Amino acid sequence: MQISVAYPGATPQEVSDVELQPIENRIRPVKGVRKLSASADPGLGTVSVSLTRGSGLCEVLDDIKAQVDQITIFPDGAESPRITEIEADELAIEFALSGDPPHHVGKAWRGRRAEYPGVTISLGGAQEKQVRFGPALAGNVALALFAIHAVLARAFRSCTRPVILLLVLLFAFAGAVAG
Repeated sequence: MQISVAYPGATPQEVSDVELQPIENRIRPVKGVRKLSASADPGLGTVSVSLTRGSGLCEVLDDIKAQVDQITIFPDGAESPRITEIEADELAIEFALSGDPPHHVGKAWRGRRAEYPGVTISLGGAQEKQVRFGPALAGNVALALFAIHAVLARAFRSCTRPVILLLVLLFAFAGAVAG
């Protein structure tokens, strides 16, 4: 969820001092709050709230609203805080990289982080945890193709027509992939 409050004409430092700090101080102890991340821009402050897994969204949202409503020290000219629920499926971009060693990606990102305010990156994982499943996958694909052939053979009342159809599909797929 996200809490934003506008303070027209304020500097980022003023936004941080008189808006974000009081909000963070009030909602940090709320049960179900896992992580807070604040951003101060000219005239606007935003606090992003990550919840602990399994916490009741409605209860935490109500508790946060109650805590924010109790803040009375916002300056004149500051607008009322807006609390917005952000769904987990609103993730903008997610991608995976692999390489040897993958820590070079993190070093490259840290050097350019200031160029992309508001963008975060999380690095993790371990290459040794990868599972090889080639033989099992090949067996499952063969089984699936046999099942498809059996269904098509019954529908066509022929054993050769499904083979021809599967070969056409295989070559079409290969052509689409190869370009």
